[in-house]
Amino acid sequence: MSDGLSARSQQSAPAPPAPGRLVPVAFVVCNVLVLYNIYTWLHVVPMINRESTRSRGMVEACVFNILVGLMIICYARCLLTPPGGIPDREEDPDWEYVGQDGRPSQMREGLIETKRDGQRRHCKWCAKYKPDRCHHCRVCRTCVLKMDHHCPWIYNCVGFKNHKFFFLLLFYGCLSCHFITWTMLETVQASINNDRIDQSSPLDSASRRFGLNAAASRHADSAGTSVMPLFWLLFGETLAAVFGLFVTTPFFGFHMYLMVKSLTTIEFCEKTAKGEHFSGYHRGLWCNMRAVLGDNFLAWPLPICPPSGSGLVFTLAEEMVSPRPLEAGRGYGSVKRSGRHGSRRGGKSTLLESPLAPEKGGRSLEGEHIFSSSEQA
Repeated sequence: MSDGLSARSQQSAPAPPAPGRLVPVAFVVCNVLVLYNIYTWLHVVPMINRESTRSRGMVEACVFNILVGLMIICYARCLLTPPGGIPDREEDPDWEYVGQDGRPSQMREGLIETKRDGQRRHCKWCAKYKPDRCHHCRVCRTCVLKMDHHCPWIYNCVGFKNHKFFFLLLFYGCLSCHFITWTMLETVQASINNDRIDQSSPLDSASRRFGLNAAASRHADSAGTSVMPLFWLLFGETLAAVFGLFVTTPFFGFHMYLMVKSLTTIEFCEKTAKGEHFSGYHRGLWCNMRAVLGDNFLAWPLPICPPSGSGLVFTLAEEMVSPRPLEAGRGYGSVKRSGRHGSRRGGKSTLLESPLAPEKGGRSLEGEHIFSSSEQA
């Protein structure tokens, strides 16, 4: 009981507002604004003004604004959506590390991850028991459900409730950067070629003999209609290419891999350090994607309809394998709880998250153990 009281006394308060942590957010917003204005005013608008490229300019403008609009919505939802936390005592007292009577709560049914000694995991800072895949963020000073990582660029943690928005943010950010890079490249090349033609004119050659630069004077006299646009076009093209090829694409590919393998960034780092490459929560490609993008696959590309469930319970379930002849008196894919990661047959895991667990053989909506016919017998 003394450990429980000390945990309660160490319970951390919510993280106070820190203006310095908004610098990464301001950096992202500024880059989006710069790239948006460069692409719109130096690439799209000139194309629309020319009769020969008007239709193409309209199409590129529509596609570009849709991609950027979805990216901004995803970014806003990442900023404003809490990642999910452990329920308070008023909502569910079973998660309270120290009950009202001063004694630790009993082991909750359906939990898989425990400490090495088999005891229920708890957070000494929040004075609460930890659900499966839950971790404490020292920056946000709270426990986060299905925590992936703390991201300073969104001033928030990536957890169960905003993981889809973060994944779509990477997706649309990657598409936007690539769209800018490859569609604006022709405009940059044309601008460079026009500048070279101006520099190689006879008047410029004669003026350079006297230490003058007539082309630069003409550009300056035209209120920067050639020199500055070329600079901003090169800057925007370089910025979009760097973000697209070296930042968003590798990062999105990494999180695509995590989604397919049903891993979080924390779990990936832990398993890599141990030399493991398999997730105990792997349920196949379709279920793994539903666990991140939601139950309705038509809403997967949209920042709506996040995954169902509370993110508190991950349970053992029947192993989804194709039927095959078995010995008499044995069922298909019978599962028994064994250790932290459950039993495995044929190299596949037997863990399923409760909201997506199959109905066959028993219920799993409330974290119940699913038994096959052989176990029920």
